[in-house]
Amino acid sequence: MRSRPAGWSTPTRSFSWGLGGFFAGVAKVPIASIIMACEMSASYTLLVPLMIVSSISCLLLRNVNLFEKQQISRIASPAHLTEFARGMLEKIRVHEAVREQTITLIPEHMPFGDLVKTVTRSEASHFPVVDREGRMTGIVSINDIRAVLFEETVDQLIVARDVATPNVVRVHWNDTLQQALDKMAAINVDELPVAYEERPDEIVAMVSKRDIVDYYYGRSGA
Repeated sequence: MRSRPAGWSTPTRSFSWGLGGFFAGVAKVPIASIIMACEMSASYTLLVPLMIVSSISCLLLRNVNLFEKQQISRIASPAHLTEFARGMLEKIRVHEAVREQTITLIPEHMPFGDLVKTVTRSEASHFPVVDREGRMTGIVSINDIRAVLFEETVDQLIVARDVATPNVVRVHWNDTLQQALDKMAAINVDELPVAYEERPDEIVAMVSKRDIVDYYYGRSGA
């Protein structure tokens, strides 16, 4: 144990312990406050009483913040949001968060000019491309269209199937919301088609990150 500095009186040590307990409550950092107070007093003899004081201070001052931007709890903190959200999202199924909406299906042989007109009239950003039997064979996004929009004679030569992305990643009806988010993150998209497990080529809905976030906050009451 280090020697106590000259002139370091008992009242001064008591002040450092009181300061440690106070700071633990208003800054919500009990462990750091305990270490700080022990270092200031150059003594660990009152470590246990200081732990008790800090715990009581945190309980009594749980609704008081020293810093204006400090969150009241870890649940309210954006830094810990995913820590708490993941547990809830792993219990919620995709179909619970799906919003009722009209899905714009694009026939794979639709001319590019008609495709542009259809997309511009819709508020959606992704459009499933289907064959004559209604089975999904790809998906078209606004970015896919933009990539070839200004090519010459494109209207006569290109159909929807040519600009669609094949091998579409899809979300199943009973997947969890966390699984849906993981799939979106893996391919860097904000929206995916939803299909039943037994009929994976039949698209029944679209689910986006916005749908998941809105449903999560609505359910958690945040």
